[in-house]
Amino acid sequence: MELSRALKGNVDLIYEWVYNNIENLPSYGSQKGGLGATIDGFGNSFDQAELMIQLLRQAGYTADYQFGTLRMTAAQAGAWLGTDPTNIWAANNYLANSGVPTSVVNISGTDGVEFSHCWVLCNIGGTNFVFDASQKTYTTKTKINLATAMGYNASTFITRAKTGATVNADYVKDMNRTNIRADLAIMTANLVTWIKTNNHAAAMDDVHGGRNIIQNNAATPLRQANHPSKKSGSTELPHGRAFRRPTRPRCTSFMIPSILLSTAMI
Repeated sequence: MELSRALKGNVDLIYEWVYNNIENLPSYGSQKGGLGATIDGFGNSFDQAELMIQLLRQAGYTADYQFGTLRMTAAQAGAWLGTDPTNIWAANNYLANSGVPTSVVNISGTDGVEFSHCWVLCNIGGTNFVFDASQKTYTTKTKINLATAMGYNASTFITRAKTGATVNADYVKDMNRTNIRADLAIMTANLVTWIKTNNHAAAMDDVHGGRNIIQNNAATPLRQANHPSKKSGSTELPHGRAFRRPTRPRCTSFMIPSILLSTAMI
């Protein structure tokens, strides 16, 4: 309730906050819920939809869940998920391994990935609009060449580590701890020197690479009658019956799409 008040009960500020502050974590069904996503800063499409709906309802809006099938090209999925933008199977496998129902399809010679997804339907001034805070756009930072920055050479490191050791096909014994520690200390110092010289204000993403959400600006309101990635002919399902999301030590009921009943329950 306090968060909704802090956002002035404004639908655009609510969408902006969820979009900008909750990172997408692909999985299927309600996993953390709105509160868990707020605490962790991560949540899947169901969790982010739940959070946004809770805030909207507290602000007095009529808001509900929508569930259906989305379709994306390899480039679209790659921009969202961080997968290879030229390989549709990379996106498909990433979603499938995260538990999301998905499949690869070919429409008129173009490969695409279709997957189950949850988003928000909100009535604003008598008109229904859809919002999907989980589908974000990003800027990408390229990682540095750590081997170069650290002065690491695999062959040299392994040779020094095996000096005086017993190495057999199925085990090693008495690895040279002195050499290993000395080499790690040197490489650590090299990396520190590289950062100081080349980017003294570097954050972790500047070193190992990463992605940052391109911030949404509520000053430009989003008004969409339909989800832009929704599969043509896909049926949007409104929320159905309550289901129990596992919690400890007891379970709490939430009204969410009946399709979520497929989520494992304790």
